[in-house]
Amino acid sequence: EEENIYIHILLDVSSSMNFGNPSKLEYAKKIAVAFGYIGLADLDMVVLTTFSETLNGLRPLRGKDRIFKILNFLNNFSISDEKRKSLIDECLKKYAIKTPYRGVAIVISDFLVAQNVYENGLKALLDKGFDVKVIQVLSDDEIDPNLTGELKLQDAETDETKEVTITDRLLERYKRRLDAFCLNLKNFCDKNNIAYVKVSTDYPYQDFILKETRRQRMLL
Repeated sequence: EEENIYIHILLDVSSSMNFGNPSKLEYAKKIAVAFGYIGLADLDMVVLTTFSETLNGLRPLRGKDRIFKILNFLNNFSISDEKRKSLIDECLKKYAIKTPYRGVAIVISDFLVAQNVYENGLKALLDKGFDVKVIQVLSDDEIDPNLTGELKLQDAETDETKEVTITDRLLERYKRRLDAFCLNLKNFCDKNNIAYVKVSTDYPYQDFILKETRRQRMLL
């Protein structure tokens, strides 16, 4: 057991991940499968866990043929109509405490929560000795929304609604705040020696795996 390398893939399945076409979740699933296969092909131990308000996952897997367990697990999972909040802090803390084998922890999420929430979750993994990697998945419609006029916006995780008037000025303000939010996440990762990469769902995931993950030290 001491010689085994463990790769922990932690996938956010909260309701906000259901946004976009393709959805952030579908895109993130492909990333999770790719990393899972890479680990299994290298004969590492791969652990796949989903999180939202609770944790759910597979037992440690080893060997290339075990990729079908990962595929079946993810293919049979979809976000239901029931709203799921992203309790990333509580879930990652619980995972850090209950997991006996340390290793690489790849967290795949949109990270659209308060800054202290994701920081507390990632710090919990770091404090327990995990080598943490962060992949932030955003929809192109979030990065560059094509909206205008009078709209009613609905929160994906709480159903809270708000009426807004979309103007060019408001869109520019939104983009600046999103850029600042993502930069804060990147700065936190840099400060704590966490490999970080942001990806849009309109970027071919094959290119992301082969190019961006190598550039950002994601591949093992």
